[in-house]
Amino acid sequence: MLSIEKYNNLRILKCRGYNKTEIARELRVSRGTVGKFYAMPEGEFLKNFYEKNRFQALRVHIKDIEKWIKRNKKITVLQIRKRLFDKFNETYSERTVSRFIEAMKYSYVYRRLWEDEEQYTLS
Repeated sequence: MLSIEKYNNLRILKCRGYNKTEIARELRVSRGTVGKFYAMPEGEFLKNFYEKNRFQALRVHIKDIEKWIKRNKKITVLQIRKRLFDKFNETYSERTVSRFIEAMKYSYVYRRLWEDEEQYTLS
């Protein structure tokens, strides 16, 4: 599966008249991969991308998840899954939601440590 960035670059190179072999060389992917996505409309690509990359798809809902966690510090992964389904009619596995929340926690802790370090070095 191509990243969204590589897919967009593929489309740009295609519009500039590059053939599949040149695109494959430029993007450093196989010619077969280019062939698979060469004629694929953007909407179909994004649908496939988010179906296969559910973890990335959760980023769209990060503000809602943050809000739910701020309102209820003891909210469970199962409760978040239920809210995602109720509000957006989207289903995610318990593991995907759990991994996403762990990544959120890690990024917040890391950011907080960085901010604290800047606070002490600036004063």
